[in-house]
Amino acid sequence: MLQQNVFPDSPAQRFNIHSVYFLNTMPRWITISIICLVLSGCSEAVVHVWSSNSEIALLTELYNEIEDDTVLFFHHDPYTDRHVRLQDVQVDVAIGYDLHHEIYKDYLISLERDIERIDYIYPAIDDFFGSWIIPVMFDLPVIVSQSEIDNFGFGIRLDQLSNIVGMTEEERLRYFNPLWQTEFLVFALRVGGVRFFEGESGDIEWNNETLLENIEFLREWNRQIAGLDAQKRFEEQNFTVPLARVAQLDRIDRFWATASTFFSTNQLDRDGLRPRWLQNENGILVYRALSAGIPRASRQKKQAKAFLRWMMNPETQRRYLAAKETLGSRRFGFVGGFSTLYTINEEEIQEEFDSVRMPLATEMFFSLPQVRAWEDYTSQIVEPWIENYINEPESPKTTIELASETQKWIYQNVR
Repeated sequence: MLQQNVFPDSPAQRFNIHSVYFLNTMPRWITISIICLVLSGCSEAVVHVWSSNSEIALLTELYNEIEDDTVLFFHHDPYTDRHVRLQDVQVDVAIGYDLHHEIYKDYLISLERDIERIDYIYPAIDDFFGSWIIPVMFDLPVIVSQSEIDNFGFGIRLDQLSNIVGMTEEERLRYFNPLWQTEFLVFALRVGGVRFFEGESGDIEWNNETLLENIEFLREWNRQIAGLDAQKRFEEQNFTVPLARVAQLDRIDRFWATASTFFSTNQLDRDGLRPRWLQNENGILVYRALSAGIPRASRQKKQAKAFLRWMMNPETQRRYLAAKETLGSRRFGFVGGFSTLYTINEEEIQEEFDSVRMPLATEMFFSLPQVRAWEDYTSQIVEPWIENYINEPESPKTTIELASETQKWIYQNVR
């Protein structure tokens, strides 16, 4: 099925410090020498901050402006979490999306005693994450529709979204199709209670019965919309621009996105569109979360702890929110999502959107996959398997074949 960006690319979508990139291409001894020359001496501690989130560059720049004894050297790398495990580069602070996995407690120091409890953090977040990391930011799922046709209020459930009884084929084709965005398929499984995790042997496992129930639900949902040929013709005729624009042109009723993606796009590209939280009976499932830790191999643990304390201070986050546009970022919220400090969301970030209320702590819940390289795994293995299961109703790949493909992937990519 067709896979495309939800929103047009923004020229400021990614923030890069060109000097840092330049230095990153050099051998390490030349890099450190240049830093020392710039700082007129090598008395300052050099702290290497690695992150899969490019917005962290802004925080390191703000910190370097006020700190005299430490210089933060930022590295943007989507495989930051892997570097922590492999210890193939110098990492003093790691900020990534997979660090909540229990395997990382063997590679990261405990922060329970070294960093005092952070004020204003959501209790549910504090309880979910281990002592080896500090939760920094999280993202939430939304269903976006035109304001005048949205009648679901605060949130919408999958059973409401899939209810197309009484519609004509034309209405069903434009209403919502789970195959429009393959990322939605995987998240729908999670919303339905499917858990992916690594067993004691390191193999990726899941609750098989729940997986089968949910994949059958998705297949039946798609079957009721129309035949595959009709769906393909509809997409070819209408999906010539990003989905947000397709909705603005009144060619589809609604689509799926994350709050970060939706609110990061410019106002013109989301005019007339209204988001509603995607939820189940437990509340709004967090899509993903960014967390920070300090590797045991770090050479600057004291300075790394000082940076993390500073980053999780409400005043620091307020300063970031006030300065981010000037620094070249148009990303939503705190480093591209909701802060784990509820006071920041309620007092600051809520001002960045007024079309939907910020969920209360009791309206959200955390259940993140315990799988290393989760995004690579889902895009390369799980999403193609789901599409095959839905599109080949006569002879779909079984969960046994999913397990076999998963096993091959693990040996090639994780171990």
